[in-house]
Amino acid sequence: MTLGTIMGKNESYTLERYLDLKKRVVLGVGDDTGRRVAVKKYSREGRFSHLFEREAKITMIFEGIGGHPNVMPVDELIEDDHGNYIIFPYLNGNHLYAVNKELVHLMIPEVVPIMRGIFEGLIFIHDQEVLHRDIKSENVFIHSDEEIDGVVLKTRKFTPVIFDFDCATYPGYFEDISCIVGTQEYIAPEIWNERVASKLTDQYSLGI
Repeated sequence: MTLGTIMGKNESYTLERYLDLKKRVVLGVGDDTGRRVAVKKYSREGRFSHLFEREAKITMIFEGIGGHPNVMPVDELIEDDHGNYIIFPYLNGNHLYAVNKELVHLMIPEVVPIMRGIFEGLIFIHDQEVLHRDIKSENVFIHSDEEIDGVVLKTRKFTPVIFDFDCATYPGYFEDISCIVGTQEYIAPEIWNERVASKLTDQYSLGI
């Protein structure tokens, strides 16, 4: 049993199963090529309807200058009668939160290349005047062509990839500053006090 089909620019995708507990990201398989992708669905109505437009805009900013290996690339944007979709490449691996939990704790030789990759991704993001505003271990994907385990981390055959720009801001984006966005445990003090985000806000969240 599948979850439906969506039509992309060059081929259709069969939606096979959910990849997250919130049921927003689905594994899709290209009907012609068999290529696996991750499909994120956005509602066209309600309070979250603007998130597709936001992430689509940020995608165009990043892809317009070639992207970055530590920032999740986007294959395609799809709009149809049932919703809006962003097609991401399917990456082998897991969230940093899950990787850390499975290994009980990460050692310094494993943490250093992860942090370096995230910092390099953040530098790229900030150079485009984009603020992520929700940096946390659940929004960093540890990608590898091999199974993610202690051996892979120690041999450094992996790439940390920042994703999920639902809370991000970009040049020309305006919102009600009375709204606090992000994940409570990672929100910088200045957000609670002044409600104004900056590059330091993301750096604080990364440090947590």
